Formats: sequence, structure tokens, C-alpha cells
Amino acid sequence: MRRQVWARCTAASRRRRCRGCSSRTWCGRAGRSGGVAETATKERGVDILAARDGRTLAVEVKGFPTRGTYADPARAGEVKPTQPGTQARHWYGQAILRAMLTHGEFPHYEVAIGLPDVPTYRRLHERTRVSLDRAAIGVLFVDEHGEVRS
Repeated sequence: MRRQVWARCTAASRRRRCRGCSSRTWCGRAGRSGGVAETATKERGVDILAARDGRTLAVEVKGFPTRGTYADPARAGEVKPTQPGTQARHWYGQAILRAMLTHGEFPHYEVAIGLPDVPTYRRLHERTRVSLDRAAIGVLFVDEHGEVRS
């Protein structure tokens, strides 16, 4: 099922990518208000905040880790010690924790995590779906073409 999308990624208009996004426009269509955290400066807070019709959606975004060396200039040349699948599981858990903390801090927000549509994250979602539903945490998957599905 395709989910109606709330916000157009402001990173797209500035020729930047959202943290972990595989597409410059992963978070949607124009005509909505919203904001995206600046990840190059490691800005803290909600990654994507979108509003429409008096409702606010906060999205914690994670990418899928790569093999090899770090992209961060401070760690350039260092080899990553963790396998991508293992790191992805850690990032999934971090995204859920951040979503739960966001619920606590902003109880009137709708909260979701945004993830690349890859098998590792799909399997983790299947295993945690009931708990996430009970916690009112949505999951948005972004495919390689930038299409968003829940």
C-alpha cells in the first residue's frame, strides 16, 4: 500500500540528501510544509518534520551502512569494523528509541521512522510490527526510485 506523503524534502531543493536517503526527493510531493535536519553539521533533533491540516509528522531517518571506510572527514581512511547487517540492526534500534523519545517530548506529533527498502530492514520490521503498532510508530520504506511505502 502506498502511503500518502506529507512533505517534500527541503534537502532536495538545496541539492543535499536527507540522512541515509537513496533519493534526493524521498519524502514526497510539493505543497506541504516541512523541514529537514542538516546532517553535515550533525544537527540534533527530528530529521524530518512535516505539517498538514493541523497534524505534525516527525520522522527519524536511517540509511543502510556500507562496507569500507568512513565518509566522515574526521575519520577518513579508517576501516569500518562492523558488518553492514549488524550496523543496520543497531541503527534500527536507535531509530525506534529516537521515535519513542520524540513521542514523549512531543505527544501531539505522529511519529515514524524512515528506512531504505532493503531486506534487512524489512525483516526487522516484520519482527517488530506489533510492538511498533502498539507504540504508534509508523515505518516508511523508501525504494531506489524514491517511492515511499508503509
